Amino acid sequence: MSVFMTSAHRTGSGTPEHPMVIVIGLGIGGMQIADLVSEEKGMTVCGIEGSADVGGLIVTKEGHNMGPSYHLERHTHLNNLLTKNNAECGCFEELDPNSTIFYSTLRGEDAVVHAAEYAAATQILKDLAGKMEHEALKNVANEGQIKILREAVPWYREMADYEIKRQDSALQRKKCFCGDYRKALVTPLHARLKNKQQRVRLHFNKEVDTIDKTDQGWIVRSKTDKYECAYLVVAAPVAALQKFKLGEKVPSAVKQYIAYLNETITPKASMRVFVKLKNPTLAAKAREAAGEMLKTHGVSYLHVLTTVAEFQRVSPLWSMIFEPQATDDCYNFLLAYCDSDAAAQLNENIKFYDDLLRTVLVESFGIPEDETIDAIDADYIDYHSPNAYHVWDPKTDLSKHIEYRDGISTDHRIFFVGEAYDPTFSAWIEGALNTACATANVIKKLNTCIN
Repeated sequence: MSVFMTSAHRTGSGTPEHPMVIVIGLGIGGMQIADLVSEEKGMTVCGIEGSADVGGLIVTKEGHNMGPSYHLERHTHLNNLLTKNNAECGCFEELDPNSTIFYSTLRGEDAVVHAAEYAAATQILKDLAGKMEHEALKNVANEGQIKILREAVPWYREMADYEIKRQDSALQRKKCFCGDYRKALVTPLHARLKNKQQRVRLHFNKEVDTIDKTDQGWIVRSKTDKYECAYLVVAAPVAALQKFKLGEKVPSAVKQYIAYLNETITPKASMRVFVKLKNPTLAAKAREAAGEMLKTHGVSYLHVLTTVAEFQRVSPLWSMIFEPQATDDCYNFLLAYCDSDAAAQLNENIKFYDDLLRTVLVESFGIPEDETIDAIDADYIDYHSPNAYHVWDPKTDLSKHIEYRDGISTDHRIFFVGEAYDPTFSAWIEGALNTACATANVIKKLNTCIN
């Protein structure tokens, strides 16, 4: 047995514990880590949470929904996107109509949808794997192990049966989102962790005071308790991370990395700007071109843009998002993605939107410029547009820190998830789950190698 499997004891009240992995922060990312890691035989997890409950950010202090629950709704429209492009654009290869994908809990879906989703998910996985450094995902993509896809798109399991009930008013919809968010994602995750009581321990109202390194792993101290582990996962937001005291034995590289995170400004609520093309001819051409782009490039990724200048520099190709609910006479796509400060500037300049839209149509969609000059008739939809689906590239500028490529240090056995991996992931569920998935894969792989 490796030294990294050493028993760990919690001092203070309670019984002895033996976690191999300590997870600081029981938001969506932290809970997903606990769930995925504890599936591995012999691996135990201790979760430490400063608040009294699990679930991560649901609403801001002002009561406004920040985004995660909104994204959950998108999943129920994924089938519409996949079947539409499968049937009309020939984007995905045809599979056995009896094929099923991931889990058999998809209610009300027929075999055709399953087959289309199966094929499309393969493309999504390959696209993700091509962007990531992790051999685990590359192997999955190369070997076509679709059964493991839920680790590449880990939020699938929580959203397979999720349906949102449309409300008339935005306020009612926000209230609805908050409740359904917990029901759809937090509740089933929490239930699974409770069923793993022999392998998972969750401790609440425990704010981390100090973390320190040992020869065998890590020590985490709260005001009253002490925890030891082989692998440490930091899944807390940067605001919490700033409060941690770092012990003398914490490697300098780890301190530098945390300092980098502390110096990184967490963006305010972001805004996505969608375009609804109302000119039927232009909309039809854009829709056809978008289908070809999806066929050629797979899933496109978004960029968080912080200034108008940066906004203008980004290639329109990488600012595309496809609208599952598109109709013959109207096609929506993402024109831009930016933080709220940039959005405030841009909202005062509709001409900028018109110019950017024309650039997208001409340069990305290949529509002759003379056909767009008099045809720009569009609505710009701020913040969130109904029925959209997206996923983004999990690699960020943090990958420049070689020792912590993709937020992971296998040498020091410390891992950063969600906002602790990249502050721009604040409040966005995909960021937490993508990094949680990658981290869980690496921890399980390390544990296998050690033993």
